[in-house]
Amino acid sequence: MLTGKREVHAVRVVDTSHERKTADNFVKHVEEVLQETGEKWKVKVIAFTSDASGESRAARIKLLFKYPYLIILDCYAHQINLIVGNYLGCKRLLLNVADNAEELITWLRKRTIVLARLRSKQAEHGHAAAAVIRPVKTRWTSHSLAFKRLLKLQPAIAAILAEDELRGESTFMAGLTKADAKAKARQMIGLMKDGTFWHSLTRIKQHLEPLAIAANVAQTAHCRLDQVLLTFGFLYHRFSNLPPDVADAEVSSAVCNSIEERWSKADQAVFVAAAILNPVYMLKPFADLPELTVIEIDTLLSHLWTRFFSSPAPLELREDVKDYIHKTGHFEQLPRYVEAELQLAQSQCRSVDPLGLWEDTRVADRPLRPLATLACHLLSVCANSASCERLFSVFGQLLTKLRNRLGTDTLTGLAELKMHLRDEYARAQGMKERLKRHCGRPAEDNCPIPPPAEPAPTQSAAPPRGPESAPFGNNDLEWDAHDRSTDRPARGELRAIHEALSGASDRDTDYLDTRPSVQYRQANGQSKPFVRKISELFDFSSPDWVRRVEGFASLGLDEELELYELLDFDAPGEETQTDGSEVLNMDADSGLALDVDLDDVAADIINL
Repeated sequence: MLTGKREVHAVRVVDTSHERKTADNFVKHVEEVLQETGEKWKVKVIAFTSDASGESRAARIKLLFKYPYLIILDCYAHQINLIVGNYLGCKRLLLNVADNAEELITWLRKRTIVLARLRSKQAEHGHAAAAVIRPVKTRWTSHSLAFKRLLKLQPAIAAILAEDELRGESTFMAGLTKADAKAKARQMIGLMKDGTFWHSLTRIKQHLEPLAIAANVAQTAHCRLDQVLLTFGFLYHRFSNLPPDVADAEVSSAVCNSIEERWSKADQAVFVAAAILNPVYMLKPFADLPELTVIEIDTLLSHLWTRFFSSPAPLELREDVKDYIHKTGHFEQLPRYVEAELQLAQSQCRSVDPLGLWEDTRVADRPLRPLATLACHLLSVCANSASCERLFSVFGQLLTKLRNRLGTDTLTGLAELKMHLRDEYARAQGMKERLKRHCGRPAEDNCPIPPPAEPAPTQSAAPPRGPESAPFGNNDLEWDAHDRSTDRPARGELRAIHEALSGASDRDTDYLDTRPSVQYRQANGQSKPFVRKISELFDFSSPDWVRRVEGFASLGLDEELELYELLDFDAPGEETQTDGSEVLNMDADSGLALDVDLDDVAADIINL
């Protein structure tokens, strides 16, 4: 896959089923693609990103020494997921709470009487009806959104339980006659009355939310280098400053150490340079370091110019660096222009593209100034292999039992056509409104980008204190209390995701002398490379940049939640018969089940 000018193109699909999966064979195919893009596409490849397998890692190192002008990257969507795996593995009882939450969500969605009562109760309090969202087993971010929604429904659930107790009858037991169905209902009622469960789920939600925001950024089709670095800083800030009611030293240590581990393997110079050359941030996020003086920045950018373009840095580059840092000369009006673009982007609920800002510094049809050329070079790099994964997902949808003899060229052509049509629908005006009109109720217009000057409030769900609830401290008492208070939960999907990510994290370990950061230094002849820890690099005492990063990053996550809402709002779930057995709700006219399978529908809509 080739990304350029915020577009994605499939260059070549190679059938390697008859080959050994070795680094040398991988390098051979990559070199063929590099030659093809130069001769047929008339473009110069400036960066190469691959997955994190052992052979891919070895191939990247070989390419780095052979083509030192290339920016060689690991897939940072995968690296963010490894951080999630380290978080999920730091506490065994965390997964038990998640298992119980998944079990409760599944059970609630089977009880249409309960779903109807929940909607009625929300309407009584003047709230728009919110569906019970089912997590998608292939997207761990959906678990964060599902838990967030379950916590939003907790007051309505508590109100129904209180009313049932006064009336002497139970909405949750209605229509059940079989002993096992009644036992299951009693178990779920006990779970819903357990204050410690809701406290623990709040804690998990508060932990998963920033990780979901980070994953949303890292797996976009055009994730930039500066976004990766700023996302690392955002995560480090959030987990080193958790609110008191959800703070946990073990969790903070696991996540922060994992972030430092991922960052230590990176070619740090290109990430830092990309962040500095993003006019929205410049030096605002960074601490007062000797490496970030004008002299050192000029040295860093001059070295990168020589590395990328195989020529000495022009004298104009030094002049541009001074003007850019001091906001004088050619860049005197840049801060005012950036602020105007930020206000426009906020009104349109979108982020600001730094490439567009640098293009706007061009004078008529003349070439860009040296600093703008270098900035566009760095900010054009995609830091993940998500586009390839999405292409493979489309292949899986096209290559079925009935179409199992498609050739590579035909399969690629069909996949490209499907992705092109999807892009056209995404760009068409009014498509989201039509989706809302056909799939569910219209949603209120809101803009998720918070103003940078306003502090981000911390929200936590705290059920009323009672016999079942317990203080929520910074130790494992609440986790242990919850683990003893409920039956052993069924194996959940989040637990399976953790096991997969844990294995991937073990395979991602590098020896010190084979770390990519060491190889970058050796390949480019750097005697003094840029090396700083995340904890040293950022100025966490000025969180305005953190709020801005979070605001931009939350855009896609809010859209994902809206999609789940639309899919689940018209999916009443599964009805329970009077004999205790469960049957799907059926449309009387079509005879088709109305329960929407998010694995099929959401994956098809979201992943492309």
